[in-house]
Order: sequence, then structure tokens, then C-alpha cells
Amino acid sequence: MPKTVRKRQAGACKVITVISLTGLVTTLVHVKGLAYWPLFQRPLGISGSTTMDLQLSGKTALVTGASVGLGRCMAQMLAREGCELAIVARRESLLDSLAQEIQDQGGVKPLV
Repeated sequence: MPKTVRKRQAGACKVITVISLTGLVTTLVHVKGLAYWPLFQRPLGISGSTTMDLQLSGKTALVTGASVGLGRCMAQMLAREGCELAIVARRESLLDSLAQEIQDQGGVKPLV
């Protein structure tokens, strides 16, 4: 049985963080009607990156629905992995703020 479980929901997507008795932190994404996807695991109390090295540095990615929710989260994660991004959605003002946020965090400003 896990020691702690935290759940957050944004639309049809849930982000669940589980802290086991051994101190392993596992973060999962669950999309309504689909499977759980593990985002990352890390030992509790050790600082450092909370992203996996997916060897995507220098690759180009197109993220649709990037203004909010899972699309925005995926764009941020891909930018942290070193991808160059093209982001699209209906609300351009939200895309512009995401592009600026990624650039402020040291990433390459995405094409909007």
C-alpha cells in the first residue's frame, strides 16, 4: 500500500503522484478511457531532474492543443528534453505565453 497518493485533474486528464513506503516517487498521467502512462520515478528527497532522458535533444516536435492541459504539459516536457517545438491551438494568446515561458526557462522559443 502506498504511503501517499496525490491526484490533480485537468479536464479528461489526471496526474497522480504516488510515494511508496520505500520513498520512491512515481508520477502517472491518466487520460479518461485510456491507460496510465508513467512520466517519471525518482527517490524521495534527492534533488535533480524529474524528467527522463528520452534522447530527444535536437529533434523537432509538433504539439497540438498546446494552449492548456495535457498539450501544454507535453510541450513543456519536450522543451526540457531539448526539442525544438512548433505549437498550435485555437487561442494564440495562450500559445504566446507558453512560448515566452519556455524561452524564459532556457529553451528555444517555439514556433507559434
